[in-house]
Amino acid sequence: MASKPFGSKNRPFGNTKPAAASPSISQNDMSQEKSGSIGGHVQSPSVQQQPSQPPPEVLDLAVYLGIDPREDPDLLWIAEECLASELPAGWSEHTSSRGDMYFYNSETDESTPQHPLEDKYRMLYEEEKRKKLAMSAEEAEWNDMQWWVPLSIKKG
Repeated sequence: MASKPFGSKNRPFGNTKPAAASPSISQNDMSQEKSGSIGGHVQSPSVQQQPSQPPPEVLDLAVYLGIDPREDPDLLWIAEECLASELPAGWSEHTSSRGDMYFYNSETDESTPQHPLEDKYRMLYEEEKRKKLAMSAEEAEWNDMQWWVPLSIKKG
């Protein structure tokens, strides 16, 4: 059985299947309408410089994995990678008679509502967050050192 991407419409983080080709208004189009820019008119510089908002399914999965999109927007790639990942060999996705999604491993005869890769991506986030915090602490320490080094050189 072919592996499926992490997300599904029954998961708490949305549907990752591509939307049908139908006309829709993007968030960028909505911001153009709000700013008064319609058609091919030039947007104001403040609107042009706004970063693009990740898709809702990425934000939903990020929160589900414990990532705060406001605090760690640079770590949203973890949710994006998770959404694009396929089920490991032996695993398949199913829906119960009640409509709940679950995963089945044919090699171990195990069923679980938790995606088999969920822990992997939670741990990846925690590891990347620790690295980020350690780098911030090193930068702060370095900045403190830069402040004192020139003073000690001047005195010598």
